[in-house]
Amino acid sequence: MCVALSIAAHKLFDAHCGSSYAQSGEDRLLLSHMHDCPSNYYVDVGCNHPIKHSNTYLLYQMGWSGLCLDANESLVRQFRRVRPKDRVDCVCVGEKAGEITFSISKDPALSHVVGNELVNPRASDEDRRVIIAVKTLSQIFDEHHVPTQFGLLSIDLEGYDFIALKSFDIHRWRPYLVVIEIHGLDLERCAENEIVAYLMNAGYKLVGFDANNAIFRNLAAAANDCKNSERTAQTLKFWQ
Repeated sequence: MCVALSIAAHKLFDAHCGSSYAQSGEDRLLLSHMHDCPSNYYVDVGCNHPIKHSNTYLLYQMGWSGLCLDANESLVRQFRRVRPKDRVDCVCVGEKAGEITFSISKDPALSHVVGNELVNPRASDEDRRVIIAVKTLSQIFDEHHVPTQFGLLSIDLEGYDFIALKSFDIHRWRPYLVVIEIHGLDLERCAENEIVAYLMNAGYKLVGFDANNAIFRNLAAAANDCKNSERTAQTLKFWQ
C-alpha cells in the first residue's frame, strides 16, 4: 500500500519533472549514464530505508532488482516487506570477517561503525548499539551469487565507504556504475582522493558528482556494444 501511495504522490506532485527518491537526485543522475548498461541488477550497500533517500528505489520501480545490505535489522525488515523482489541481508561490511559494534543513530541514515570517524555530527545522537556480524563484500557476493557483471554498486556507509569498496575483488566483479559517498571532494584535485584514485586505477571514470556522492562508470564495459541499450532508452523515456 505504501509503495502505491508513494508512486501516486510522485506522479501527482512531480508532473513536470522525473521522479527521484534519492537524497540529492542521484538516481536521476545515474539514469543519465545507463543507456548502455548491460544489466538490471544492483547491489545497495548501506541501503537504509527502502524508499526514502534510496539510490535504487527508482530502478526497482523500473524492473531492476538485486542485493541490499544494511546493519539495521528494523530497516532490513522494512525492505523485505516493501521490496520483495530484492534479496536483503542484515550484515556489516568490513575488511575482514568477524563481529563489530554498530551504533544505531536516532536518524537511521547516520548509523555507523563505533570508533569510525563521523562524517556528520548528528550521527553521535545514538539510539542503541548492537553487535553484528562483519563480512567482506567478496564473501557476500559469493554467498548470494552476485553476477560478475552487474549494473550498479551503491555504497553509503557513513565514512566506512572506502573500506567496503576495497573488500571485494574489483577485477572479478565489475559493476557498470559505482555510486559512492565522498564528502568534501575537490573536483580540481579529485585524483588525489583515495576513492577516486582507486577506482581510476581499476578502470573507472568519474562521470558525476553532487554534494555527497560520486558516480563512476566502467570504461571497458562502456566501450562494448550493449544488447539492452534500446530497452533501457525506452524505459528512461517512460520515466522522464
